[in-house]
Parts: sequence; C-alpha cells; structure tokens
Amino acid sequence: MCRIVLKKEVDKLEKIEIGFTQFIDFTIKQGQAKLSHVRQVKNQEDYHPAKDFWKAYRDGVREMHENGYSYDYLDRIAASAHIRKKSHYVEAVKQYKKYFKNRQVEWFDPGKSFWTFGDLAVRSTPELGLIIDGKKHLVKIYLKENDDRFDRWTINSALALMANSTRSKVDGDDVTFSVFHVKKAKRFDKQDLNEDDLIILEGEAAHFVELWRRI
Repeated sequence: MCRIVLKKEVDKLEKIEIGFTQFIDFTIKQGQAKLSHVRQVKNQEDYHPAKDFWKAYRDGVREMHENGYSYDYLDRIAASAHIRKKSHYVEAVKQYKKYFKNRQVEWFDPGKSFWTFGDLAVRSTPELGLIIDGKKHLVKIYLKENDDRFDRWTINSALALMANSTRSKVDGDDVTFSVFHVKKAKRFDKQDLNEDDLIILEGEAAHFVELWRRI
C-alpha cells in the first residue's frame, strides 16, 4: 500500500540553504516581519548573477583590493553602472571611500566558509580579506538601506555565525570578523565568541527553520 507524503513532510526532509545577508535580515527583524522575511526567502527565484543588483560593486571592491588598484577604480565601476543603478553605486562608492581611504589596507585571500545548524546551511564566505591598520579582518559587505535596527546588538548573531563558520583557509585565532555596512560607512567587529553568543545564534537559526517548516 502506498503512503501519501504530504508537502509539509517533504519539506522536513529538505535542507535549507540561505545567504548571509538573508540571515542578517532575519535577525534584525521582529515578530510578523520575521515570518514575512522567511516567506519571501522561501518563495524567491533561484539566484542569477544578471539579477544581482550589487554584483558589479562587490566584484569591483574585491578586484581593487586584490590587485592593489587605487580607489579611483571604484569610481569607474560606478560610472559604468546601468542608469537605474548609477546613483546607488555612486553613493556606495562614496561611503566606501569615506571609511577606507585614509586607512592602511592590505589584501589577503579570505577563502570560503559556511555555517550549518541542523538542516540550515548559511553561505558565509567573506567578500574581503583585509589587513586594516595592521589587524587581519574577514569582511562581509552589507549593502541594504541605512536601517536604524542594524546596530552592534542586532548584528551580533551574524558576526557570531562568521566566527563559528567552517573555513577553508583562515584560522580564527588571529582574525577579527567584520560586517561593513556600506550605507552607514561603519564596520561592526567581533573577535571573541562565547557560549551565550552561540546559544543566541542557534536560537535564531532554530526560529528560522521552524518558520520555514510551518509556511
């Protein structure tokens, strides 16, 4: 006799894979907004580079640091952006230069990384490996709007996720984990990871998975 498998049961067998920014956006939201965000992530189309609004910007920042180009390289990236992106790129370049231009910055290969908790996998590969004023940082670039909810408290779980990720190259003992909020021109850092950080991080992850399964 064949057993009918309900969609909800099928979902429970599926692994959930999301991006780092999607996880950040979940952690800074509250209540109904969390559910709405999970629903949006679950129902969105598969990633395609052509639909990635900020891909050229992120690639340009990486290429600039990796090859030792001047910051004028970012101006050229902004100038060549599609008309509907241009003003956003110009502002993002302005904010990036505002923060980094007067700092001593060297490049290193950040490698790849990911984080898992149960059935949830989060892609956490840093865009940048930078030695900033003599200190090594693995940096994720955040390009959403300047949201007041994004602060050192709400970003802590995402930084903990970076610190607790499985990495291909960089040992975590001598590195600072950073999220650079471009629109704020502000860097959020974490180096030490404690048990409370992990408890809160895993709680956020479990909440995400539970909402995903219930939708």
